Formats: sequence, C-alpha cells, structure tokens
Amino acid sequence: MFFVFIKYNYFRKLIFIMLLIASSQAFCGSIIFNKANSPYIIDSNLVINSGDTLIIMEGTVLMIDTAVDINIFGHIFVYGTVDEAVSFLPMIDSVGWGKIQIDNYGSNSEFNYALIKDGTFYSKNVNMTFFNVDFINTQDLLWSTPIIEIKSGSVNFLYSSITGSNKGEGLLVNNGIPAIINNCYFTTIPDAVEFINSINGRISNSIFENIPDDAIDLNFSRNILIDSNIIFNASDRAMEIGNETFGNSVNIKIKRNLIAYCHEGIIFKDGSSGKIINNTLYGNDIGIRCAELVSGYGGGSVIVENTIISNSIDCDISADSLSEILISYSLSDNSLLPGDSNIFDDPQFVDPAVNDFNLRSISPCIDKGNPGSPIDPDSTIADIGAYYYDIEKESKVKIDIYDLSGKLIKNLINKTQSKAHNSIKWKPKNSQIHKAGIYFCRISVDEITQGFKIIYLPSQ
Repeated sequence: MFFVFIKYNYFRKLIFIMLLIASSQAFCGSIIFNKANSPYIIDSNLVINSGDTLIIMEGTVLMIDTAVDINIFGHIFVYGTVDEAVSFLPMIDSVGWGKIQIDNYGSNSEFNYALIKDGTFYSKNVNMTFFNVDFINTQDLLWSTPIIEIKSGSVNFLYSSITGSNKGEGLLVNNGIPAIINNCYFTTIPDAVEFINSINGRISNSIFENIPDDAIDLNFSRNILIDSNIIFNASDRAMEIGNETFGNSVNIKIKRNLIAYCHEGIIFKDGSSGKIINNTLYGNDIGIRCAELVSGYGGGSVIVENTIISNSIDCDISADSLSEILISYSLSDNSLLPGDSNIFDDPQFVDPAVNDFNLRSISPCIDKGNPGSPIDPDSTIADIGAYYYDIEKESKVKIDIYDLSGKLIKNLINKTQSKAHNSIKWKPKNSQIHKAGIYFCRISVDEITQGFKIIYLPSQ
C-alpha cells in the first residue's frame, strides 16, 4: 500500500576539505563518505572523535555487520538527496546491526534523505534534525527498545517515517525541548511516539496506522500541541495523556485530528488535563475517557469543543468519579451528550466506508461550532469536526506513480474535485510493481505540480 507525503526540495552547498582515510576505524579529522567508494563495509565499531565530523554524501551505501555501532562524539551530517538517498543497511536482513549513537553536548547533527534499516538510533544532549529519513525495522527488538531515542536535546523529525514489525517502540523523546514531529508516517510499531518530560513540543500533520499499542503517549509533559493527525487502528489508545510512572501531562491541546477504529480514542489520566477542539472520532470502542488508573494520582480533566464522536462501540465519553469531561458544541450520533449546545444527529460524512470524513453540504455540523471559536479558513463560523466544509471552486487533480526510470506505473486519479481534505489509497497488483523500493509520485492540482518519493513495502 502506498502512503503519500509531500516532501520539499532541499538544497545545500557544501565546502569541505577531502582528507585521506586511515585504515583504522577510529578516525581523526573530517571524514567524507561518498557514492564513488560505496559500499562501505562497517564490520567493527566506527568512532568519530570529539571535535571531528563525519560527512556522508548522496548515494552512499553503508553495509553494517551484526552488533556493530557507529559512535559519534563529534558531528555527523548526512546529505542524501531526493534522487539519491544515503542507505544504512544490515549485512544480514532481520538480524540487524547495532545503533548510531551521538553524544556531544550542545552540538548539531543532521540526517537528510536517508534510509536506515534494522539499526537503532540514540542521541544525548544533541540538537537533531531528520528530514526525509525512513526507518525500517524487521529485527526482533525487545518491547522496551525504541528505534529512535532522543535524550536531553531537541529534535525536528520532518517528512520522515518509521515502519516496524510489531517489535520495540518508535520515537522516544526523553527531556526533549522542543520536540517537533511534522508530516511523518508511523506504522506497525508499538508506542509510535512517546514524550517523557518534554516541553513546548508539537506532533502534527502525521499518519499513524495499524499501531499494536498506543499511537501517541505524553508522560509528564507540558505545553504540547497535537494537531491535524490521522490515527487508524491503534489496538489500545490513539492518544494516552499522562503516565502513572513518570507523572501527569498538563496544558495539552488536541486539535483537528481524525481518530478511527481504536480501542480508546483519547484518554487523560492520573492528574492530566487539556483541551480537545475540532476533532473527529469514529468507530472507536470508547471515544474520550478521563480516569484515575493508579490510586492517589487523581483523575483526568478535559474541555471538549466542536468535536464529532460517531459510531462508538461502547460509549462516546467516560469519566470516573475523580475526573471531569466538559463537552459543548459537539455532536454524537449515539445520544445527546451532556453539556451546552451539543447535537444528537447523523454527522453526514461524505463516505465513512472509504474513510472520507469530510462533511456533506447537508451536515448539521456546518457553522454549529462555538461562536467564540476562531472562524474557519473559508471565513464562516466554526464547523464541528476535524474537517470544515468549504464551498470554494473545484480543481483538476491528477496523481501518477512512476518508477526510478521515469516509467508511468499507475494513474491513481485524474478528475475534478471539490476543495477538501481528500485522500486516496492504492494497493498495487503484482503486475504493476514487482518489488519493494523507492518510487515517485507526481500530484498536479490545476497548474501546480509537486513531485516526491514514496516507499513501497509489499505485505509479507
């Protein structure tokens, strides 16, 4: 199945001095890996000393042996491109290698356009940027082992992805200030994103799908915005706010997310609090829950506005005696929710059967949000739900998939559509794509065209 992300062009001019590489794997001075000398066979621990820099250029391949680490006490800069990514690959598939470890207080390191397969990542006291980096894990990690761990530093995880195999955890940010996750994709990975003791972070415009535990965990974190994400099929909770071990999370704002087919949509627990504004929850066992799960920690409390809770299996909202859910200007199709200006009606989605949760023109959610809320982008009163109804003109939309040689593989769509949060999924047949790899997607909307890479991983 293809999952499509728009990825910006990234240009960088490098000025550097080429130095000879000694035969030892403990290097002194600046080191440059390039495509011409690939693949680099890393069969023992690679060490970059304090004050030194490892630069890896576009198209470079590193083949890394079992249990081998890359230890950075200086800097690392990975400069792949959209056409020629840098690859960190295991000598033995599914067995994997060790990890990339960076420990250089207050330093900056970057990974741009890279594939990291069957290895993990750890940084401490470092300002990290990941741009168009795809992590794939097929190895048998322990349940508590994160694929990426950021400790006591900042992180920008942008236009990147983590694809797991139901093992380990995804992206763990411990004491990250700030942690920014934007336009990313997470699948088949327990606890896909977890913040511990993080402040002023944001998780936005990302997709979480087929998560075998929680999609987003916030533990003892403050001032976090979670907005404009799509979460499908989390076997436990789409969003778990607060943790009995690390402590409560406060001033959490959850806005314009779509959450569907999870056990629990959103839970605030054990003293945690925040706001849920303009979200759509569909087909979850429990929509929104507040509870004390560990005695003595207190319940959870949340303000809910302009939110659709539809087709819940067990209940729309649930609060124990120590907790509070204040809900207003919201809609349920199960019952009239307690609170001010709530609506009991069919939300009139375009087509839930194909996960199109835009509003039809006859929806009772249109212009029925809190009048005190900011107006919608179409300059009308706020609608209820994650996606506002917009009657602007239609546009001609065309989406094509190409292989690396430029051959057209499939036209996914070529028609006129109304402006909305449209989506499309495609599971290619064997006759269309024969193997996993990198392909290109081109989207044209009227006279504007954007191209970007996608990764195809066939089902096992």
